[in-house]
Amino acid sequence: MSNHSANFTNRLNPPPTIEFLKQLAQGSLRQKQTFQRAIRLWVELRSLYIDETPTLEEPFTFAEWRDQFVSSTHPRGDRIPDLHDPACPCANTGQKWLFPQTQQADPHWQKTLKQQENFDDETLAQYLQMRPFAVTRRSLQGDLHRLSQLGWLKRERNRYWRVTSPPPESMVAVEVTPTHSLRLLDPNLEETLKTLNTPLGGYPRSFLYLDYDAQQGQQDRVKEWQGLLKEAWQQVPIPPVQLTYQSAELSDAAKVTVYPVCLYYAQRSPFLCAYGETPTGKPGWYNYCLDNVGELKVGSADEDSLPDVLAQGYQQQTLPTPDQVQQALEEAWGFEFYRPKQLLLLRFDREFHDNSLQDLSRYRTFQGISLEDARSLLEKEASADQKDVLLAALKDRSANDVYYRAWYREGDSNVIQRLRSWRPSGEVLLPGALREQMQEEVSQESQLY
Repeated sequence: MSNHSANFTNRLNPPPTIEFLKQLAQGSLRQKQTFQRAIRLWVELRSLYIDETPTLEEPFTFAEWRDQFVSSTHPRGDRIPDLHDPACPCANTGQKWLFPQTQQADPHWQKTLKQQENFDDETLAQYLQMRPFAVTRRSLQGDLHRLSQLGWLKRERNRYWRVTSPPPESMVAVEVTPTHSLRLLDPNLEETLKTLNTPLGGYPRSFLYLDYDAQQGQQDRVKEWQGLLKEAWQQVPIPPVQLTYQSAELSDAAKVTVYPVCLYYAQRSPFLCAYGETPTGKPGWYNYCLDNVGELKVGSADEDSLPDVLAQGYQQQTLPTPDQVQQALEEAWGFEFYRPKQLLLLRFDREFHDNSLQDLSRYRTFQGISLEDARSLLEKEASADQKDVLLAALKDRSANDVYYRAWYREGDSNVIQRLRSWRPSGEVLLPGALREQMQEEVSQESQLY
């Protein structure tokens, strides 16, 4: 099979180009799993076409390739291998695979990756020290299937054949279904859509119903804004954008310059998570509802008039990434991730909880606790003027009630709406200011009925 090496060497020599890794992974290398999978696919191609094992005859199965590739002590089941053998490929870090001669990342390669994918030095160093092949059997088997989809292998049922020449680069970017590229906050929902995204029994069986309140004129503008953002995100470096923003919370339209980070669909509208100037006048993060954007222009990173917070970010290459948004969302309940975190203590009627909520631990940061733990939290966190009242209230509640503690974003409108929907069977105990807000709203509602 010497013809394989001759035809494939140029594409598979280390280190692979950033564009080639992105083509293999079919996604942004900024995501940890995507980065590791891209390296893995490249190494697997080398094992098939450059470092060919003579005993791997065609056609071959996944098990036959795996047994030739990994060591004899490598786990064959669906568990992540530990450092069982320094000679096993699963022991190698990404850096060792990419730069086998020097064991140090090439500065030009690093610079290109950071420019294209907006990596910071710390994150890139962390990714390079990870072990791409510390994955389960199922992941490795999925790799061969992906290589066949990309045209690097021929596949028939569970058997594979090498190809005589690499697929043209223009054909590498195969069509991907929307659920493969759409990152959903709830991984369980994402898996459901992946499972049901094809017609069954002659009909499509999976539908996603979302409320979207924008009028036709707004929808046209939102479509235009999304198109401009898409173009901006394909530039290196990603340029800032200027927004004219008007919302119900603002008396006048605000004009701001921001660094666009990512889009989220939340609260029945698409939002741009951006960093820079804000309508409140303070630099930092803000979620801009695209329905309320009256004008959007793409600027330039070289502009002299950039706000200090952005000029410094471009100069020092410290501008934020979507991963930072995701991390902040995971730290507390609420979409307005830039607001301060607050401790939340809730009580629910047992019947309401069991029939309607089941298990609130599926919400971010929610944790079920005992009555004793709830009492201890009130002792520690409640203000002096509320503590005695709250402790006395607990004595009047049913011993079968259910208690949860959580972290939430102070003042987040989506959180407030959810708490309202849980009334009257859900009670806010902490924080005191939020409890008082609920009491005032209940009092106002009682006057209506």
